[in-house]
Amino acid sequence: MAADLRPSDRIWFKRCRRSWDLGSRLRRGLEPAERRYALDLDRAVRDGLAVYYFPGMWEWDRKVVLPLAFAAFEKSLQRQREGHELTPAEDEQWRGALIVGQQLLDHYLAWAPAVDRFWPVRVETDFDVQVPDPAAAGADLVSPGGEPVRYGDRVDLLLVDEHDAYWVARHRLVERFTEPELLILDDELVAACWAWELFYRARSTTSCAWAGSRPIRPSPSAGPGGRTPSPGPGPSTAACTPRPSTSRARSSPRRGAGCSAAPASPAAGRLSTTSAAAWPPKPSRCSTRP
Repeated sequence: MAADLRPSDRIWFKRCRRSWDLGSRLRRGLEPAERRYALDLDRAVRDGLAVYYFPGMWEWDRKVVLPLAFAAFEKSLQRQREGHELTPAEDEQWRGALIVGQQLLDHYLAWAPAVDRFWPVRVETDFDVQVPDPAAAGADLVSPGGEPVRYGDRVDLLLVDEHDAYWVARHRLVERFTEPELLILDDELVAACWAWELFYRARSTTSCAWAGSRPIRPSPSAGPGGRTPSPGPGPSTAACTPRPSTSRARSSPRRGAGCSAAPASPAAGRLSTTSAAAWPPKPSRCSTRP
């Protein structure tokens, strides 16, 4: 039986060894006897965006795709409350999240077409790779009992730009926008870039990209379904860190390519900012491999 590592193992191993020991499937594998209701707006928004960026519908008229994206978001949020008796406060919170999420998607999806200079390849895709042995070239790592050690996770979005460069993108729902210096320390996404190169051997993953969105409170002027008119495109730039190119054909992408962000409005999102003169950014810890 293989030793399967997940991001949660890495997080809890570094945060609290006791919690990791209790909950990890590699250890005791315990879970609460009764699961409580937990609202996850981030998950619902990502489910809606997964439909919007679904590769098979990328060439479709956006007027057809948008209702499907909103339906996926609402279905995901509805699924979270199934099987739970919500208190009045929890029900009010759920309805508020529904309105906030609809407004956020309205703003994001109205702005994104102007900057989405890429083609989606996969959405919400799981990967599972064997971890190479750092002490033995060409061999995979094994546990003391001889079982293979594997690392698995899920990527929100795999993109390819006009330069045939591949990007792993992550949607983030945040209260405050993260500074670029902290974004490049996201070791979970960097690990996903590393693992995806092993899993999807046909191509090399050049970079990581983050799409951050910040929710707002429900507006009194919200229309049917809690949606407000979109303010239209807003100024926003994206910064991703490509690894050093290994060939001329796989050069660094142009400014904005392969990234997407929400509009600069009360419901806006952004990645990290850069100027045209500073593009492409210098390689940093976000690079997958030299």
